[in-house]
Amino acid sequence: MRQVFFQLFWGAVAVIGAAAVAVWVRQGVSDQELLANVAKAEDFWRGIVTGGGWPWWSPHFLQGTSLAFAWGTVATSAVALIFSSAFGVLIGSKAAVAVVVIAGGGGMFCFLRRWAGSERAAVIGAAVYLVFPSVLTRAVDAEHFVVVVSMAVLPWVFWALTGFLRRGTGYSALVAGAWTALLLLAYGKTAVMALPVLLVFGCVEYFQQPRGGRPDWWRLGIFAAVAGLLGVVPNLPALREAGFVAMFEFGPFEGWQRAFSTKSALSWFDRSGVLGAGMDAGFAPSTLNGGTYLGLVGAAVLVAAMLRGLLHSCETGRRARLMLVFALGMFWLSFGPRSVFGGHFEFLGLSAGAADFAPAIAWFLLGAQVWIVFQLVPPGWPFSRWVAGLAALGYLFVPGFRLIEWMPLYGNIRAPFDFYQVTGAVCVVAAVALAAACLLDGIRTAWVRRVAAVVLVILMVLDQGVYAVPMAEERLPREVWEDFNAAQEFLKSAPVAGRVYPFSGRYFYLMTPWISGRPLSSEAFNNYLQQRGVAVLQGTAFLDDTHLETCLRISGVAYLLVDKSDPDTAQALQKRLRALFPVAFENGNFVVLEVKEPLGSGFLARDIVQASDNSPVNALAALGGATHNLAMLEMPGAPAGLAGLQGRVEEGRIIAVEGRVMDEGRPFLPLKGGMERYQTARFEAPGEAGWLVFNEAWHPDWKAYVDGKSVPVTRAMLAFSAVETDGGSPVFFRFEQPWWYDWCAWGAVAGWIGVLAVGVAGAWRKRS
Repeated sequence: MRQVFFQLFWGAVAVIGAAAVAVWVRQGVSDQELLANVAKAEDFWRGIVTGGGWPWWSPHFLQGTSLAFAWGTVATSAVALIFSSAFGVLIGSKAAVAVVVIAGGGGMFCFLRRWAGSERAAVIGAAVYLVFPSVLTRAVDAEHFVVVVSMAVLPWVFWALTGFLRRGTGYSALVAGAWTALLLLAYGKTAVMALPVLLVFGCVEYFQQPRGGRPDWWRLGIFAAVAGLLGVVPNLPALREAGFVAMFEFGPFEGWQRAFSTKSALSWFDRSGVLGAGMDAGFAPSTLNGGTYLGLVGAAVLVAAMLRGLLHSCETGRRARLMLVFALGMFWLSFGPRSVFGGHFEFLGLSAGAADFAPAIAWFLLGAQVWIVFQLVPPGWPFSRWVAGLAALGYLFVPGFRLIEWMPLYGNIRAPFDFYQVTGAVCVVAAVALAAACLLDGIRTAWVRRVAAVVLVILMVLDQGVYAVPMAEERLPREVWEDFNAAQEFLKSAPVAGRVYPFSGRYFYLMTPWISGRPLSSEAFNNYLQQRGVAVLQGTAFLDDTHLETCLRISGVAYLLVDKSDPDTAQALQKRLRALFPVAFENGNFVVLEVKEPLGSGFLARDIVQASDNSPVNALAALGGATHNLAMLEMPGAPAGLAGLQGRVEEGRIIAVEGRVMDEGRPFLPLKGGMERYQTARFEAPGEAGWLVFNEAWHPDWKAYVDGKSVPVTRAMLAFSAVETDGGSPVFFRFEQPWWYDWCAWGAVAGWIGVLAVGVAGAWRKRS
């Protein structure tokens, strides 16, 4: 009977999921990130197919960018690619989201059944997970697919760790290591943020086992080796590449951290942003999107369990207590650069336009957090009240994130509220399910207990299901998508070859390389992964109209794609661009502007200025020189008699070579040729001497060859590569990553094949 119930439960979930996808698909494309994930997955796959090996460079985005970071989301990309290939981009991507969310619910079910031994808690946990606001917000509102996948994997990691630490076999170590690695490959940032919880959970589970039942050290070694080989090793190249990309170096990083961090527990009960209405914008990112909403029913369950002392009186309750400790700890870290108390006062400073009751509720919830801390400390501990008091003081006044920010990888976390909204949310689901099971176990009559469980789940669905409403709402008018495709058709057949520079805060434009065949010079999606030199040059260019035109010309940008109806593309910016560039194509929602005389993928510079370094202060000199046909090259100690040398750059200014007057440079000459594959480019012989500037983003692994012989590559204009040429031979560029990059990739792939083979064999043997 129980097996039939489980089959009916998951069958109903699958049917409801399919119906939800059918409704969601009818709304068409959205303005959020789902298509961007598909575009990046497609890029990585095409790099494999066309290059005949692992691609480490893509010419299609950000003026060229490293693909080492793709390994941090390669599992997510694989899911997106499989579904979009099978069912089409629109249906497949949304079906992938639904399947992943259901898989996360399955993981929660299996974890709670194994860890707590309670099938009632397992069913409630699965149901709560499927409609939990943090999950639905990321899945159907913001469409953060990488987060959705990593949230789905996390319960399975808990499940695998529990099995390993209780059984201690080599096979269970293999399974636990593989699931941990999969979390690293689903979204590396989530794995880093979940690491504190996973470490503490592992230690608690390890020491709770009888001494003779704990895993041996060599089995712990198997777990670490498998997780390292399968998850850490393929991400090692990204650690090196992080030194070349912009990351958050040129953005308002501290401002982002402050904005995208928690400020008040008010968001626990702020259903649909009702309580936070009127708050200043600095508060909105962390509360009004539902990512922090706890749920009124779930909160009532937790409070009832604490008031009745169930978190200390039974084994299931103690497990709920541990998950609640994890959730509160993640909430503490989610305040980012501030303490909980400091965040509360920042909230008060932002609440001038909010309803009068909002600050009052926030004060009450600040005190409620102290009460929760006291409830979580076991009363049987020695000096329990003193321990609780010290814990509450530390919780209120110590900024937890500051304690770990100095560690590698944690310092680049731009949105600390993800500690709670991702890892903490999974822990909350588990805590609510376990606490509900404790409360239901107190009902003696079996049929009343079953009815109460069903009613509880229905109330939670009604409370939290409001965050699934975006599935039935048209997020992007159909005419916008139709006009975008019309603009792409123009770009596909437009006469001038070159890149596209998009102006849009929406993300569907990342499909441009696959529809029109033209690479993008910039993007809003992963702009922090742009190569540092290009990021500096583009950012500086917008300070002046002339410099902007120059930057686009030397970058090989042929057209600007302007999303006219996008609320994030300011009208003042659109007017500025229209005044600078003629209209090549226009419809109701998009305008394509044409750049005057773009220089393609490479050009010949016959006159140069010399710079001693590539500091950002030289960006104005690079653009100013290029405006007058002078290419700035990084050549410390260049001789004064160097052919074509017109001046030097000192403290960001161009100064003429001593003894001569600086003249206007001879015009840059566009060259035939360009990118041939993902990692190679070829240019025909220029016909005269000078410097061939290759405007793919500068990276030290770009090498150049003339007549089969390697020639030195010089950094040009901060952002590009250049080689000196006599004009008589073609020039060949190749991206040559370090040898160990491929070893990392192949080692991980071989490891996954081996682990899967062992896993299948073990499962078959167990079944037999």
